[in-house]
Amino acid sequence: VPVPGASADQGGQFLHKRGRVALAQGDFGPAKRFSDAELALVRDASLAPAVLFNALSTAGGARWGLSDYDGAEALFREGLAVASRDAAPDDMDVARARANMGLILQATSHFAQAQTMDEQRLATYQKVLGPDHPRTMPVRRDRGPSYYHQGLDGKARPIPEQVLHQQ
Repeated sequence: VPVPGASADQGGQFLHKRGRVALAQGDFGPAKRFSDAELALVRDASLAPAVLFNALSTAGGARWGLSDYDGAEALFREGLAVASRDAAPDDMDVARARANMGLILQATSHFAQAQTMDEQRLATYQKVLGPDHPRTMPVRRDRGPSYYHQGLDGKARPIPEQVLHQQ
């Protein structure tokens, strides 16, 4: 634990915040170090699944930023499993885990699998937030490359128009 006398939860929160700040700043080396320390702490202390999911997401994001796509994918897959374990199919953490998976699958040219993740995420957002909610716009945008790279140009082209009409 980075602060003497702090609980595992407090230490995890400290490391999570430091890792997220480094990640947001594009400083992926420190983000990886903080997120790896957080992940080890969270696993050792058996903290809540939501805490583990957040740690996995941050660690996966750091690896993505370092172009370690295999490492990112492994962490994002574990995050999806953790988020899905006891959650309803329309849980927002599950949708966020699907977003992580969809993006890494696109980056590694697994477009059909990415499309599936994006479609499931969009269905969750529309069910929970409503079909015209602003948070559905990035999801609609993210589907375009998956369609395009599969040769489904007819599906890829209308997506930006749908997004523009919602703004």
